[in-house]
Amino acid sequence: MAVLDDVKTAMRIRHEALDDLISKQIATARAEMVRAGVSEDVANDDDNACVADAIITFCQMRNADTIQESDQYSKSWQYQLDCIRKSTFDGGD
Repeated sequence: MAVLDDVKTAMRIRHEALDDLISKQIATARAEMVRAGVSEDVANDDDNACVADAIITFCQMRNADTIQESDQYSKSWQYQLDCIRKSTFDGGD
């Protein structure tokens, strides 16, 4: 799964010990997108750079070392989520 590898790279993780946890967080990020009004097709589009970046941010938020860091990622996640929700992706991301 390319998104899993992208998340691990962004989080500087080189082992497989957290793969199950990160995969669950990726699924949760996608579910949160759908809950917020993003279509399932868009939320599950691994080729959509905006979606992939938002998923990375969500996982970073969930695994932040400090409350301040988590808050910063949370703000970024909310912004990205809102932008994706308002966007129309018709083949030209």
